[in-house]
Amino acid sequence: MTVQNSVPTPIVPVMDFPAPDTKKFKAKFFYNYYVKDEATNDLGRVPDELSSIPGEEITNKQLNKFSTQIPRFVRLDFAPASHTSYETLARRTLERSADKFVNDLGVTKNGFVPLDLQDTNVRDKLYTLVEKAYEREVRRNNDSVEKNIEKAKKDLNEVMAKSQTDKAKALNRVSRADANFISDALNNLERAGQAYVSPDSRADMTKRSFQAAQELSVRTRVNAKFLDSVVNSTINDPLSLFAEELIPLKKRSEEIQDAAITNFSSLRLGPRNFRQTFPSPFSLRNVSSSNYDTNFSIVGYVIDKRELLDSGAYIQHDPIVIPFPKASSYVDFKIKYGTTYSYAIRTVISLKLLRTSRGTNQYVVRSMLMTSRPTSRRTFVCHEPVPPPPVGDLTVTYSYSKKGSRLMWNMPTNPQRDIVKFQIFRRRTIEESFTLINVLDFDNSDVRFVGREIINPDVVTRITQPATLFIDQEFDKNESYIYAIACVDAHGQSSNYSNQIQVSFDVEKNRINSRRISRSGAPRQYPNFYIKQTLFKQTISTSEAKRIKIYFDPEYLDVDQSLKRLGSESVDEQSLLTNEEKGKYILQLLNTDLQQSKSIDILIKDLRT
Repeated sequence: MTVQNSVPTPIVPVMDFPAPDTKKFKAKFFYNYYVKDEATNDLGRVPDELSSIPGEEITNKQLNKFSTQIPRFVRLDFAPASHTSYETLARRTLERSADKFVNDLGVTKNGFVPLDLQDTNVRDKLYTLVEKAYEREVRRNNDSVEKNIEKAKKDLNEVMAKSQTDKAKALNRVSRADANFISDALNNLERAGQAYVSPDSRADMTKRSFQAAQELSVRTRVNAKFLDSVVNSTINDPLSLFAEELIPLKKRSEEIQDAAITNFSSLRLGPRNFRQTFPSPFSLRNVSSSNYDTNFSIVGYVIDKRELLDSGAYIQHDPIVIPFPKASSYVDFKIKYGTTYSYAIRTVISLKLLRTSRGTNQYVVRSMLMTSRPTSRRTFVCHEPVPPPPVGDLTVTYSYSKKGSRLMWNMPTNPQRDIVKFQIFRRRTIEESFTLINVLDFDNSDVRFVGREIINPDVVTRITQPATLFIDQEFDKNESYIYAIACVDAHGQSSNYSNQIQVSFDVEKNRINSRRISRSGAPRQYPNFYIKQTLFKQTISTSEAKRIKIYFDPEYLDVDQSLKRLGSESVDEQSLLTNEEKGKYILQLLNTDLQQSKSIDILIKDLRT
C-alpha cells in the first residue's frame, strides 16, 4: 500500500479597502417644456448665467428662476460621506482617474474581478414568472380532463381568467406564495403603458411594487479563471438575476478568463499573491522618518452615468466628477427625452501610504485616489406622464360659405408647450360613443412619439402651424350632433374631452342652435360623466331569465393615497367594504307580473390573507 503525502491547495486571499460611501442617493427627472429636438439632442440648453456654474453648485432657487429657459434636467441628491478628514483637489486631478473609477471589470493582481450587480428589471421578471405560473396551472388542469377537453378548456379559462385578481386567487389556491405578492407582481401598469397622474401635483402616483428589490445592490468578487463561465450561465437564463446587467460584459469577461487560465500556475503560491495592487500616485512627498501613519481624506465624488438601450446593452457616458467633499447634489442637463438613464455614485478618497523610494531608501508619502463601492443604481425613463389639459371654450356656429358647422376653440393654457394635435369628435346622441372625424396634426418633432391609439390615416390632416378651427362639411341640417375636442401632446398622451356642444339647425330661422351639455374634463372612457342626467339606470329590465351570475372583478381592492409630501401619514381609503368590516351589498329583484320582490345580500370576502 502506497501512502501519498497530502498537500493542501493554496488559498489566495481577496482584498478590499472599505471606503466610506454616500447614503440616500436619489435621482429625479424634471420636465419643463417641449422642444422639437428633445429626443435627439443631449447637449442641454443651459442659459449663459448657469453654464459657468458647476452642476454641484446649482441651487433649486436658480432652477426655478430659469425654468422657462431650461427644457429638462435630472437632479441627483445624496447625503455626503461622513469622515473626519476632507481635502480639496483640482477637478482635473480627479478627471484623470475617473474612467478607472467606473470600470466594472478591473482585475486585481491577485486574480479576482470585482462586480457590483443590481437587477433593475426585477418587476418585469416577477410579472413574467407569475403570469407563466398561472398559464402552467391552467394547462395542468386542462390535461387532467379526459373527456370533452375543448369545452373544459373554455370553461376553465372563463372561470379563471376574468381578471388579474382571478389569476391571483387561482394561484393562491395552489401556491404557498403570499397573496399580496402575487397581486403586486401581476399589477404591473408599466407593462400596459398606463399610469395614474395626480391632478394637483401633476406627477405619477403609480405604486412602485418591489422598489426595494430593484434597488438592492450586491458586491461580489469572482475568480478570474471562472468569470466567463459565471457570466454565461447567468445570461443564458432570461429570468435569472442580473442577466441583462451581465450581457454587456460578455466580451470582456471572455478575455479576462482566457488570460487568467493562461497565466495560472497550479499549486504555486508566492508573495505576489498577497501583494495588494494600488493605483498610480498623483503626488509624492518626501518625509524625514518612518513615523508616519497611513490615512485618507474624502476629496469628492464620481457619478457613473449610463444610457440603457432596448437590446440590454448600454452606452457608457463620461463620468461626472464632483471635486467637493461636502457636496450633496448635482444637476445634469445633458438629457435626451424618452431615454433610459442609470446613475450610481462613488465616494473618492485620497489614500496616503508611506513607502521607500527605489535606490535612495528615502521615505516617501504616496497620495493615491481610490473609491468606495457604488451606491444602488437609480434607473428611470426620462418621460413626463402628464397629459395635456382639455379645451374649455369650444363653440359651434354655421359656415354659410362652406355649408358646414364651424368649430372654434382656443389653445388651452399649457406650461409645457407640448400640444401638437387636436382631435375632433362627433356623435348624434349621448347614448352613442364619440367618433373621431378628424385629427389636425401639426407635430414637427424630430422624433414623433406614437401613442397607444390606432388612428385611421384617412382622418388625419397634416398642417404646419397650430389650427383652432375646423369645418365639418358632413353636417346634416336634418340631424342633431354633439361635438367635442381633445388635445394630444408630443409624447402621444391625450387630454380628456373639451366642453361638449349639442347643435341642430333651425331651417325656418336659417341658423344653428347650440347648447352646452357637458363641461370640459370628461374622461375619454366616460363621455357622459358630467352630463346632468342619470348616468346609470337604477334598474335593469330583463325577461325570461332563469339564472343570474354576479361577478366580482375590481381593478383595485383598496386605494392608498400618499400624503407624505404634505407632512401627513398615508391614508387608506376603503373602496369596497368586505364582510370583515361588516359591509354588505343588497340586490333587489322585482317581478313586475306577480308584484313580488326578493332582496339578496351580497358579501365580499377578503381572500388575500
